[in-house]
Amino acid sequence: LTLGAVGRGTTIDHVQVSYSGDDSYEWFGGTVNAKNLIAFRGQDDDFDQDFGWREWYSSHSDCATNTADASGSNGFECDNDAAGNPTAPYSQGTWSNVTILGPQAVSNTYSDLYKRALHLRRNTRTRVYNSVFVGYPTGLLIDGGTTELNAANNDLQVRNVVLAGMTNDFGVASGSSWDISSWFSTPGWGNSTVSNVNDLGLSLPVTLTSPVLRPVGTSPLLSGAEFNGPLMDTFYQNVSFRGAFGSTDWTAGWANWDPQNTNY
Repeated sequence: LTLGAVGRGTTIDHVQVSYSGDDSYEWFGGTVNAKNLIAFRGQDDDFDQDFGWREWYSSHSDCATNTADASGSNGFECDNDAAGNPTAPYSQGTWSNVTILGPQAVSNTYSDLYKRALHLRRNTRTRVYNSVFVGYPTGLLIDGGTTELNAANNDLQVRNVVLAGMTNDFGVASGSSWDISSWFSTPGWGNSTVSNVNDLGLSLPVTLTSPVLRPVGTSPLLSGAEFNGPLMDTFYQNVSFRGAFGSTDWTAGWANWDPQNTNY
């Protein structure tokens, strides 16, 4: 689903993209908001955001497959523009309650073209809250001096986010000396890394044709969310859980986990 300068007069809610040969969702500018999106077994990035998009998003889920794109497949790939220019309006999408289940959450065998759960680069000012990312070679890469400066200046934000089961929790851009681990772990921000995915209380590895997406009752993901700052807008539902799911599976009754074998 490609959105080019789509505005807030458009409603995007309860949408599934499956087996995309490129990005599952990509935004090029615009201000459209979206809720309840599924990116299922796409080949490139799940959510790709560029050129001054400034939207709000809530409750998104992704399940990866074992094939990836030659350009490198990421959960999030966020740019201001292709050159990272200091040009307004800046890309500053605001994401809350996202679950990204990467290749290692599905299988021990996967393409080495899978790269990062979040690749934030080229002067983006992305804001991610109350979310969980699982099973990538690298969890979070904040790439480039301008993007690092945006993070240091609090224009780029990551709060109450869990990185779990990553080969490496953080990536470091070539030539950078910025301490991304210390930034991510800033007291009061509620971020954490988890090495053992079993500690999340999720049903892993994922069975792709019938995934169980709700955390178990003892899962630490069922608490820890916060809604302040930009999340105080009425667009967001003030919930206690981190990730896309609490006790209710909002994919039930409409999502199709075996679409290639469905007779439409």
